[in-house]
Amino acid sequence: MKFSKCVVWLALILFTAAFTACGGGDGKYADAKKSMGQFADAWEKDVTALETAENAKEFAAGLKSLAKTMESFKNEMEKYEEKYPELKEMDSPPPEMAEEAAKIEALGERMSKIMMKMMQYGDDPDVQAAMEELQKSGIGM
Repeated sequence: MKFSKCVVWLALILFTAAFTACGGGDGKYADAKKSMGQFADAWEKDVTALETAENAKEFAAGLKSLAKTMESFKNEMEKYEEKYPELKEMDSPPPEMAEEAAKIEALGERMSKIMMKMMQYGDDPDVQAAMEELQKSGIGM
């Protein structure tokens, strides 16, 4: 469960707390809202790949893709935290960000279910190497 907690922490705590504090539309934070949507879409592809993996090789590929997504997200997060320091002070998403926040929360729940596959394929060298990449992306396990 440590893996899923880390992923949920990274995606929900950091991303939702900071990015979902963004306004929508053409407002001040429109660029951050757009990035949040792009992150959610990319993360959904990774989650789906992990859910549908039928062997260790496919699971490892999904983990590697997830590591790249999270690394990209981390860089985006840092950019927006610098550009909009007030986002750190917000603790709930505004109504216009409810859809993105709900999608990210649902993805976190799906990730927690992937733990069973992690245990199934965890002894595979490719999966272990992919897990190391994921740790380097900042998720840590």
